[in-house]
Amino acid sequence: MSLIGILTQNQNKAYLKEELKKRKLEDVFFLTESTAQNMRNVKFDTFLLGKKITEKQEMIREIAKRTDYFILNSDVKENLPLLENLDLKIITYGYNQKASITTSSVEDEKVIVCLQRGIKNIYQEEIEPQEMELEIDKSDNNSAVLELASLLFLYSKKD
Repeated sequence: MSLIGILTQNQNKAYLKEELKKRKLEDVFFLTESTAQNMRNVKFDTFLLGKKITEKQEMIREIAKRTDYFILNSDVKENLPLLENLDLKIITYGYNQKASITTSSVEDEKVIVCLQRGIKNIYQEEIEPQEMELEIDKSDNNSAVLELASLLFLYSKKD
């Protein structure tokens, strides 16, 4: 099983925990900036950074160096320098045109998420650009939906 580390906004945690559990994505650790300090020597297969890091940037770089896949909210420009000069497989999400994963449409009960360019999943299979429909509740945060979609694209197995 893959070890997944997630450092995201507090309001996204409950949604992600519930949705990942439904999809049987286990071995997920939700971190805070303070608990991440204790995990700096852990090798995550995937690390998702969904919040702005202001104080412990070097610690996040240390985690990133040992991570196979790094998922990053590319709308948080302050985090982009964290990954400079690191040889990583990076998947970006956000509302900008350059993000690997973005929202194509939002309705009351569903979001259409778009994988804009191909990526290799954890099984080393090429996942072609495509759209994914996710059901949402009006209270769900759109950034949490993009975080979930990023993990689902990465951990999906081709039929």
